Amino acid sequence: MSSTQKNDPLFKRICIVGAGSMGSMMTLGISELGIDVSIWDISPDNVKQALSNTPEGAKQSGKIDEFNDIAEFCNSLSNQETKVLLFSITHGNPADQVLEKLQDHLKEGYIILDGGNEHYRNTERRQEALAKWGVAWIGMGVSGGYQSARRGPSLSPGGDKQAVQKVLPLLERFAAKAQSPEDTKESPCTAYIGPKGSGHYVKMVQGSRMECYPLFAKPGAS
Repeated sequence: MSSTQKNDPLFKRICIVGAGSMGSMMTLGISELGIDVSIWDISPDNVKQALSNTPEGAKQSGKIDEFNDIAEFCNSLSNQETKVLLFSITHGNPADQVLEKLQDHLKEGYIILDGGNEHYRNTERRQEALAKWGVAWIGMGVSGGYQSARRGPSLSPGGDKQAVQKVLPLLERFAAKAQSPEDTKESPCTAYIGPKGSGHYVKMVQGSRMECYPLFAKPGAS
């Protein structure tokens, strides 16, 4: 990692909401980029368990700070030029309940990346509601399971283009890297997908294809 990356003033710290299998692994993966991480979960025990289960060989160069107080959690971004919260929680009502707890502490300019398997209509509903406060909600499909959440997943962010462009440098560093036979240069597995709920829509279609494949695959096909 170059010193320029490690000391990137835009992303010295981000907040992660949710300490389940995906959230805890993304916390480790992002901290290993040299970025400090604030982590909060609706259950403090989940955070303690996640941090106590840090795999051997983890070499995070960024700090991981756990928070119980949600106001202090959000204020941990007060000195950041780009204020990013990454949601990694159950879709539907649980996400709405957590957002309700957060809303009094969100300020204009905050960017929320929703990395849950959310229905794109819910994503668009939250985008419309938060836009009135100047907060950008980006629906972001995260593919590859919890193993990739640690080592680099495929990311499909969709929503306000200007907001996505602000966080793309972070996502490109964190995402998996692919290399084609024709090109030796590695490319990050992420890009701006489109407006509104397109990021979660793409993830939904991908998930549906993976579930349907065994039904249509020929016997003996791999």
